[in-house]
Amino acid sequence: MKNSHPFKRSHVLASLVALSAMISTSVFASGYAIKEVSASLLGNAFAGASTSNEDLSSMHFNPATISLMETNGFYVTGTGIFPHFDAKNIEATYPGSGLPVSGPNESNNNAPNQIVPAAYFGWNMSDDVKLAIAATVPYGLSTEYGDDWAGRLYGVDTDVESANINPVLSYNITKEWAVAAGFEAQYIKAKLTQFNGMGPGYEAYSTVEGHDWGYGYNIGTIYQATPELRVGVGYQSPIAHTLHGTTDVEYSSALQGLGYMNQSGLNANAGLQTPQSANAGVNYDISPEWAVMANVQWTNWSSLDNLTVVTDGLPDATIEEDWDASWFYALGASYRPDTAWTLRAGAAYDQSPVPGSTRNPGIPDSDRIWGSLGASYNFTECLRVDLGYAHVWLRDESSHLDYADKGTLGVDYNGSIDIVSAGLNFLF
Repeated sequence: MKNSHPFKRSHVLASLVALSAMISTSVFASGYAIKEVSASLLGNAFAGASTSNEDLSSMHFNPATISLMETNGFYVTGTGIFPHFDAKNIEATYPGSGLPVSGPNESNNNAPNQIVPAAYFGWNMSDDVKLAIAATVPYGLSTEYGDDWAGRLYGVDTDVESANINPVLSYNITKEWAVAAGFEAQYIKAKLTQFNGMGPGYEAYSTVEGHDWGYGYNIGTIYQATPELRVGVGYQSPIAHTLHGTTDVEYSSALQGLGYMNQSGLNANAGLQTPQSANAGVNYDISPEWAVMANVQWTNWSSLDNLTVVTDGLPDATIEEDWDASWFYALGASYRPDTAWTLRAGAAYDQSPVPGSTRNPGIPDSDRIWGSLGASYNFTECLRVDLGYAHVWLRDESSHLDYADKGTLGVDYNGSIDIVSAGLNFLF
């Protein structure tokens, strides 16, 4: 193949670079972390994430919260995420030629509905030693723009799935103070499709897939300062991944007429590090009926500076992301009118780590505001059912991109998310 052809072989790298970028985001939470791991915490907009004694699910944010359990138990939850996300005023041109890319000037409902499961099991080994294990989905993404949309050179469909196994052990140093540590085994699988091209009819359709296991740890502490006041801090380590996979490329008939042959199974890998994060929170029981709580989370997305993709027989490719560290702030309250019912409410501000200069169709992230409601009902002392609901308002954003191998793209993004969760807590 000659470099003078309209489509260069090195453009395959664009698919791999985009894969790394797409893995590093989610339309469901700022950055690419999924917070929706608990129906009870959702009701307070995750304001009790570091200090809650409601069930085992708070161990996802602070492993030391398992020290608060008084008996064996498990908690299972399922969350439905219903995004409403649109891209409008789309204008795109091909690289080099500057010719316009065909397609409608808007693309609606680009993020499909998702179900996020989570499960937690805990064993009360003794008064001072507790053991628990969590199975959660910490990261995820699914966007679908369609093959004919004008921004297809920047991505078409993206699907990212993950799973995390986290055994944790806690120890009560005193009656008031406990510490905990856990090991994390994390799996990530990703698939991306997109087009590359230099002009109308001269396009290639690429499919990239990759997966990997990575390992890390989490630690935490919790302190019961008074019978009414509890504070907690949790830390999650970064986890390094090297996604191993393949790339398939299907050339248009015009490119095949120039001698290009479809390719499949090209070996490729891309490095990705999930970020470290820290949580701190406080819970205060105003009375037997009322409690208030607050939580703050820092996530070091600044570790996502640039991404390098390596593929057999091709030069390395690097793309700059320049993400920033971000903050999540939440306030909540709970009301217990009797021994059976608990009512919850909360609000949160979720800061986006993505700068406008690198916001692309797979990473259309923006700052967001949460509003949450929830309720629990105790059927017995051992059996409780939780329901939670949140509406998330995404700030409208625009993106203006210009890359030598992708051309230009201008898009206006807007959207919101509805989240519904149900949980079951059982003690034995």
